[in-house]
Amino acid sequence: MKNWTSFEEAKFEKWQQLVGKELKTDQIERLLKVTTPEGFVRNGFSDSAESWTDNHFSQAALSFTWTRSDEVDWSALAQMTSSGVWDFILDPFLLDWNEQKLVQEIRKAESVLDNCEARLWVASDHHFNHPKINRILSGHEAVRLGGSGVLEVASILLQIIDWAQNKPQKIAVALNMENEFFQSMAKMRASKQLAQNILENLNLAHLYQDISWMGRVSWRDFSGFDQANNILRNSTSLCASYLSGAQIVESLPYDLLIKTNAGTHARAKRLAITSQLILQSESGLGEVVDPSSGSFSIEEMTLNFAKVSWEMMQKMSKLNKQEQAEYLQSEANRNWLELQRKFATRKKVQTGVNDFSNPSEEIVLLQRWLKDDHVRLGRAFEELRLGLKNNKPSVCVAVLGDYAALQPRLNFTKNYFELLGLNVVESGPSQNLDDLMKWLKNQKNEIKVWVTNDEDHAKLKAVGDRCYVAGKTQVSGCLNLFSGQDIYATLDEVIKWWESRK
Repeated sequence: MKNWTSFEEAKFEKWQQLVGKELKTDQIERLLKVTTPEGFVRNGFSDSAESWTDNHFSQAALSFTWTRSDEVDWSALAQMTSSGVWDFILDPFLLDWNEQKLVQEIRKAESVLDNCEARLWVASDHHFNHPKINRILSGHEAVRLGGSGVLEVASILLQIIDWAQNKPQKIAVALNMENEFFQSMAKMRASKQLAQNILENLNLAHLYQDISWMGRVSWRDFSGFDQANNILRNSTSLCASYLSGAQIVESLPYDLLIKTNAGTHARAKRLAITSQLILQSESGLGEVVDPSSGSFSIEEMTLNFAKVSWEMMQKMSKLNKQEQAEYLQSEANRNWLELQRKFATRKKVQTGVNDFSNPSEEIVLLQRWLKDDHVRLGRAFEELRLGLKNNKPSVCVAVLGDYAALQPRLNFTKNYFELLGLNVVESGPSQNLDDLMKWLKNQKNEIKVWVTNDEDHAKLKAVGDRCYVAGKTQVSGCLNLFSGQDIYATLDEVIKWWESRK
């Protein structure tokens, strides 16, 4: 392939033909088009898109977010500032504070802020008069209820309009930076573009300089299991924030959801700060105004995101406050049901939660994250496993056929039950059907599973009270495990069966 990368020298159709020939497909367009979670289609490689850049750029400083109520120590602000932390984020939702508690704490903070170089950003509708205490505007309700990014941005735009028309103070506009990396970048860039357009239409363009853009880590993507994965989820959000030009970048500790000892939590907080340092100071991600500007695919995503968000914002602007709240609730519920459906069938995956889990891991979720005031994808699967804390069934898997060729099906089967934290043993290679039948009958494991090729399913027989076969072929007395199945419903049914035996 000599010419396929020379896009300027070839027509897009010619480029498609060359890539299609290399990939041995005549359906290259299908491979290039991706449906986003927001419902619009984007091209993996587009040939035209209007470039947009935010010229009001300032490099992000280090930030710190409190995640435990008992660690909020205002006297430590000066020391933290001297170590390089400039922006402090106070979110009553993370801390599980009510408005009264928030106001009490802010009063304690005011005198400390007068004597140190720190800025405090507060996620609240409450108006604070102190010059170093600033409000955060966000689509928190949309995020908390499970809404899409478009609903989040539409909600924020309405708040920006209210802010601009009512004696504004400096604010930060916070976006929930999820693990869909490019989607989050497009969301931040689209929000900036729309905010700029809104203020220009209101003849208040000068107010744009009073907005700081904040990229917040998506706690909705964090999981209690395989907590080390949260380090990577946090880093993904950080990268998306820097690359889309956020001026305040939040970093959260990987033990956000779980109860850990003081030493582990201190390490998690330290890692949250050093993650910013590496990405900002060593990698230099925050030093360029808009690194993705001119990238056709990102520009197209930005444009599509802006169009859909603008349409939703206009629809919501015609409603009164009560109707807006009802509309937000309805749209968020609809989106959340769809996300849950994809999560249960593993069309949307979280490593360590609904795929590739660590079966031996035990966790203790903080009480704050067991409350019903938010949604989180991993929570349903976490609660399934936590429901089987002590007495658990065990699983044995009989592999009939070419052991090497059956590895994908075997690993799928083991992974299925390990999501519940169950111990899985397998027969190993080189055994015939009669030997495997004897082996299964001699195993004391309560759940038996057959793993073999579909053409061998006719030979199989159910063994024990609870027997499964990996595949869609119906085998008398056996239940089926297959890709695309509702995993949550299947595992929930396993628990109900197990509980009924007691």
